[in-house]
Amino acid sequence: SVLVVSQNGLNMSEFVIYYTIDKNSENRLKSLLWNGKKISDFDPLVGEYLISFPAGTEPDAFPKVEEITYEVFDSTEVVTVSESNGNIIVTVVAENGDIRIYAIASEVLLSDDTHLEAIFVNGELIKDFDPDQLEYVYKLPFGTVVAPTDITYIAGSDKQEVVMAENPVSEPTQIFVTAEDGTMV
Repeated sequence: SVLVVSQNGLNMSEFVIYYTIDKNSENRLKSLLWNGKKISDFDPLVGEYLISFPAGTEPDAFPKVEEITYEVFDSTEVVTVSESNGNIIVTVVAENGDIRIYAIASEVLLSDDTHLEAIFVNGELIKDFDPDQLEYVYKLPFGTVVAPTDITYIAGSDKQEVVMAENPVSEPTQIFVTAEDGTMV
């Protein structure tokens, strides 16, 4: 402060100068990691991330709060990691109060499995059955006029839809397998 006294000493004025320092507005993260590995395609300016897991993955494999770490741009940033509706929420608060939120969601991809484990004709496994082979020749005895009606299969997954089209002996029996994701053979 500055104190000014008049020449006659009867008047006095005190001038006070207050100083303020702008607070840091940095609220971005340098990196965001899950189990020590950078989250794919992390960008400090992007707030939403989706981690995809292969079909059949159980939710206990999804990221957990304690597995998320980060690196800040500025030591004045305050970061909290929490969970909400199955998503990981990372909240970054700048010194000036500005907030940035990063959300990490997880998903399990739908199965694209269209394989069958086995195909049986009249109770017998087709000779040399291979789940990757889509066509078979099954020899019927001479004089056969009716196609076998006892054709069964073992699906490769409980997520498949299998439809069998039985045809006359002169045409092939077709088995259509649709995977959970809609892939069809």
